[in-house]
Amino acid sequence: MISQARSYSEVAALLRAAISQGAATVVTSGAALDRLRAVNARNQQGSREQLQAACELAFGDLLRRLPHADLRSLATLARAAFQLRVPVPQEEQQPILSKFISLVRAWQNVHAAKAMTGPPPPKPGWVQIKLSEQEPSAAAGASGATGEHGDGSSSSSSSSSGPMQPGLVQARVGEVGVSVERRQANQSVSYFVWATLSNAQWQWQEGELAALMQCVQQQAIEDPVDCTRVLVGLVRYAARQGHAAVGPYVQEGGPAEALLHRVLSHLSMLTSDSCSDTLKSIGRLQLRSPPGTLAALFKGALVALEGDAPQPTTGTCNSRFENIAQAFLGLSMVCNLAPEECREALEVPEAQEVAQEFAEWVTPAAHELWTQMVTACCQLGFNPVGSQQVPLLEVLLKHLPGVSSRLSFFDRLDVLVSVAQAYGPPPVGGALVEQLKPHRQGFAKLAGRCLTSIHKDASALESWQAYRRYGGANVMQLLDSYSRSS
Repeated sequence: MISQARSYSEVAALLRAAISQGAATVVTSGAALDRLRAVNARNQQGSREQLQAACELAFGDLLRRLPHADLRSLATLARAAFQLRVPVPQEEQQPILSKFISLVRAWQNVHAAKAMTGPPPPKPGWVQIKLSEQEPSAAAGASGATGEHGDGSSSSSSSSSGPMQPGLVQARVGEVGVSVERRQANQSVSYFVWATLSNAQWQWQEGELAALMQCVQQQAIEDPVDCTRVLVGLVRYAARQGHAAVGPYVQEGGPAEALLHRVLSHLSMLTSDSCSDTLKSIGRLQLRSPPGTLAALFKGALVALEGDAPQPTTGTCNSRFENIAQAFLGLSMVCNLAPEECREALEVPEAQEVAQEFAEWVTPAAHELWTQMVTACCQLGFNPVGSQQVPLLEVLLKHLPGVSSRLSFFDRLDVLVSVAQAYGPPPVGGALVEQLKPHRQGFAKLAGRCLTSIHKDASALESWQAYRRYGGANVMQLLDSYSRSS
């Protein structure tokens, strides 16, 4: 009944009834949290207070049953805490993490013992498949992705509202030749790591992250989507704590490199957004990869779009165009690692086609995607001439007046710095290049807003520079030039 509830209050009432009747278990609490995420994702009726009250009820019941919790229920709790932005009490975080690590180690010990006795005979319906080359039909049909907005990551499976469904697990078993039990355990591990690392409210004690990453490395997660999900978690943690905080896990032979190797062994199973998230993870974490990897991932992101037909939308986003922006953003984050390979990747006809399609679709309402596409194309030096004989960036910049008031401080800086990288910085008090002259007022306003924000809080610029790892031209001089340009 909980899985059919249509509001936060209905979920809470059903869970409360189960508890009062003595019928509640960790499964019941987990189902309630899954349903709360689903209701929240669909913007169904209910206030923030009702959501928080229902979450606290489910959290409290699950924590009371912590000794009986399993991997799946703890992963569900971690996902709900992050995605619904409901904090887990700090005093409960360490017991949750300890319980999770002990469960993973126990699972690994049991299955290591089974492996020593020799593999069991293949079960009916098992198919051993290992794909290393992109296949359009497989990429288009794969389900799940890895990231969520906020850091430029995509917003599909890791942030999806759906629970970890046994039926979906069964459907993917043959793709990597593992049992349902192992697949479920791997999925739970990846979701727990992703959610706790992504959650800025999760307080890590000394040695806890090392223990968790050791579990990840020993788990030997096979599914590339699960692997990419863990990498995204590391990216988000590094964005908050600095690259040194994840240094031991991204070095040669570390867990991140092992995860990336498994992703690259099953490229055809990746969706468009998981290809993009893998590119961004390589760039953010500075992971080593074989030659051709970056181009293959970008091509995989574009190939997967073939099964994602455009859909009419009245909102600010469409999954197809989000995936297009994410693909170019991902490539821009690794272009410094292999510039020639990235340039060659952009020469495929599909790159120009989807970029022009995006430019024709985007409106100021989709300002976040607009920002990602403008900054990515500027950084990549990608500015093909479209069917109307107008360069891509000029088409995109026509929306500058409509988006300028909607952009965040980080987005404003991203656009100005990236445009300067593509067209050259404006001379102080001088004229912009001819292509940018129609937008001089828009750039001046963006720069003025940035300067106002920095004068109010100097740490804002420092935060942007640290997050972007910016080491280019003097930003204050650049902003002053934009604000005075003619």
